[in-house]
Amino acid sequence: TIAWILIGLRAFTPSMVPKIAGNAMLFAGAACELIALLMLKNSFEKIKRKAYICLLAVCIATFIVVTALDTSDSTRIAFASLVAAVLMAYPVYVLYADRNSSFLQRTIAALYGITILFLLCRAYVSFTSDISLDMESKNPFNTGLMILLYLVMFAGSVGYILLDKEKSD
Repeated sequence: TIAWILIGLRAFTPSMVPKIAGNAMLFAGAACELIALLMLKNSFEKIKRKAYICLLAVCIATFIVVTALDTSDSTRIAFASLVAAVLMAYPVYVLYADRNSSFLQRTIAALYGITILFLLCRAYVSFTSDISLDMESKNPFNTGLMILLYLVMFAGSVGYILLDKEKSD
């Protein structure tokens, strides 16, 4: 919630701080959700935990550098989309590749996988066209992606509860 508020406040401040802080919090929040799913699968040992947290830190630091060096919205949007896709890749692989994965686990993995594809498309469109993909954009692709992200966030939260129940059963 704080991240969305900070991103919403960027129109009222000339500084890049709300953009950087908002996106960094979105990345960290998404990573926490994905870490919770990995912990349910017992796929988050000490080494993988350190590696994933380092990946998150590198992604946030690189996003800060990219945003500070190039203030164009298209570069920032493309890079943020790529970061989100990279953070989702390993958990999606773990949830889907396990031979003992349940239908629920594969469904959650498929939703995140579709999100990765949309994020990669968003990065490509942002780099290669003049179409506005910022938060205020009325572009149907962007609106669809935001709805998909909301649904995946909801599905991830509900999915966590269902996976925890499945594991305890």
